[in-house]
Amino acid sequence: MITGWETTAENYIKIFTPVGANEVGISQRHKGYFDSSEGYTLVQNDPAGNDHNIHVDEGFVRIEGLQIGHREFANTYTGAIYIVGDTQAAQEHHISNNIIRGIGNLTSTNLAGRTGVLVAYNNAPSNCTAKIWNNIIYGIYSSDQGLITASGVNTTAYVYNNTLSDTTNTLVSRNSANIIAKNNISQNSVNG
Repeated sequence: MITGWETTAENYIKIFTPVGANEVGISQRHKGYFDSSEGYTLVQNDPAGNDHNIHVDEGFVRIEGLQIGHREFANTYTGAIYIVGDTQAAQEHHISNNIIRGIGNLTSTNLAGRTGVLVAYNNAPSNCTAKIWNNIIYGIYSSDQGLITASGVNTTAYVYNNTLSDTTNTLVSRNSANIIAKNNISQNSVNG
């Protein structure tokens, strides 16, 4: 869980995998497809823990280049990347260049509440923006959520250039959230 920090538009938290040799000597970024032997892989394996791989309670966070294997243990709402934000008036989150894949029973069980990316600014006062681009998200089935779900009356999600596949729903807006989607690919989805 990412919480307890003071963030602003100029002072944000960045969670990323290095891609340039000048950053750590070797790339830790995925190669554009899910392969746990290549690049850094984040998998939640604790059945007693939080069902989110990454849970963000801060107003300005960027998540870039991760390879996430999302698994579900309990019958609860889960997100590979779950962004709640905080009570700041303006908030902005960037989610880019990630691969998120469902593993275990997420790939076949159509239960409620499963999602790849959930942006839920339900308690924020105003001006909440999520920018979600160049991600590959697949294999997470849910009866009421999408691979990308935005929630909250003060939420605008810009969803560009993502590949969304093997799911029930691809993009879902809840509680009056505004989703602006451009140039996304949806395939093998019941409600694309």
